[in-house]
Amino acid sequence: MSPPRWVRSLGLVSGLTVVSRILGFVRDVVMAQTLGTGPVAVGFMLAFRLSNQLRAFLAEGAFTIAFQPIDAAMDDGSEKARRFRAETLGWLWLGNAVLLVAALAAPGPILSVLAPGYGPQDPVHSIAQDLLRITFPYLACLSTMAFLGARLATKGRFAAMALAPSLMNLCLIAGLLLAGGNEHAGHVAAVAVLVSGVAQVGLVWWACRRAGIAFVRPRLGASPATRRFFAALWPAILSAGALQLAVFIDTIFASFLPSGTLGHLYYADRLYQLPMGILSVALGTVLLPEISGRIARGDSRGPRRILFKSLLICAAIGLPAALAMALLGDEAIALLFQRGNFTAADTEAAATILAGYAWGVVPALLVRPLAVGFQARGDTATPMRLLLVSLVANLGCKAATLTTLGAFGLALGTSVGLAVYCLLLAIFAVRRGHFD
Repeated sequence: MSPPRWVRSLGLVSGLTVVSRILGFVRDVVMAQTLGTGPVAVGFMLAFRLSNQLRAFLAEGAFTIAFQPIDAAMDDGSEKARRFRAETLGWLWLGNAVLLVAALAAPGPILSVLAPGYGPQDPVHSIAQDLLRITFPYLACLSTMAFLGARLATKGRFAAMALAPSLMNLCLIAGLLLAGGNEHAGHVAAVAVLVSGVAQVGLVWWACRRAGIAFVRPRLGASPATRRFFAALWPAILSAGALQLAVFIDTIFASFLPSGTLGHLYYADRLYQLPMGILSVALGTVLLPEISGRIARGDSRGPRRILFKSLLICAAIGLPAALAMALLGDEAIALLFQRGNFTAADTEAAATILAGYAWGVVPALLVRPLAVGFQARGDTATPMRLLLVSLVANLGCKAATLTTLGAFGLALGTSVGLAVYCLLLAIFAVRRGHFD
C-alpha cells in the first residue's frame, strides 16, 4: 500500500529542505571564515535577521495560516475566490511598502529596538543601518513568494517553495566567495540576499504558471472573506512565531552581553534549527492545507490520524537530535565553523549555548502540528493566547539567569518557553477534541 498523499508530500518537502540545509551550512562555513564574529558579521546578522524574522512573522507564517483555510474552502474559479486573492495580495503589498519606507527612512530607531545594546556610537550600529537598507526589500520578495506558495500548496504543489531557500543559500555563498575578506564583504553579502529574493520569486512564479494558477491583479477591498482573513491574521502574527519571538528576545538581551555573543548565538541557532528546518517547516507546509481541506470536505477522522502520526514523527526525530546537540555540540561546531576568523573560543561559547537550546528541541517540533490543529480550524486566537503565557515563562527565565548564566541562560529560557507552550497546546487540543 502506498503512503498517504500528505506523507509523500512531507517526504518531498523534507528532502528538498535537507538540500537547502546542507547549502545553508556551506553558507555559514563561508560566512564564519569570511566575516567571523566581528562588527561587520554582527551588523550583517542584525540586518539579515530582521528581514528574515519579519518574513517568518508576517509572510510565510501568519499570512499562510490565515489565508489557506479560507482559500481551501472556496470554489477555485469563482469570482468570490478571485476577489479574495486579489484583495489579500493588495493589502500584503501595501503593508510591505509601508514597512519598506519606514526601514529606509529610519533604520536607526528600528535597530535600537531590535538590539538596544548597540548604541549609535557603536560601529555595529552604523554598519547594520547601511546593510539593513540593502536587505530589507528582501521581505517584499518573500511576501510575494508566500502568496504564490500558498496558492501552490492549496493545489498540493510544494516543490518550488521547498527549493526556493536553496537559491538564497547559493546566492549568498557566491556573494561571500566573491567578496573574500575585503572591507566590503558585508555589503556584498547584503546585495546577494536581495538578489536571492528576486530569484526565489521568479522560481515560484514559474511553478504557478506550470500549475495553471493565474496571477491576480492586486486590489484593496474588504469583502467578507477578506475581513475573515484579517480577523485570523492578527492573532496568527503572534502565534506563528514561537521560535521567532524567542530569537527576537535573545537578540535584544545578547546586545547587552560581551562582544561576539550575538555571533555565538547565531551559529548555535543554526544547528538548533536543523531539525526544525527539515521537519517542522515541512510539517507546517504540508499539514495546514491538508487538514484544512479535509475539514472543509467534512472529514472528521482524517485530521485526527494525521495529527497523531505527525506528533509521533516529531518525537522520534527530536529525541536523538536533542541528545546529539547536548553531547556532541563542541565537535559539530568545530567541524563546521572553526576556521579563519572563527576561533576555538568561539566554538566553546557557541557549544555552551547549543546545550541550552537542546532542551527545547522536542517541544519546538511538537508545537508545529499541535498549533496547526487549531489553525486549520480557523482558530488562531487560542494559540496566540497560549503563546503569550509561554512568553512570560520565557522572559522570566531569561531575566533570572542573564547575569549568572549569560548566553546559556538565553538558550535555556527559550527551551523553557517552548516547553510551556507545547504543554498548553496539548492540554487545550485534548479539551477541544482534536484527538477524539
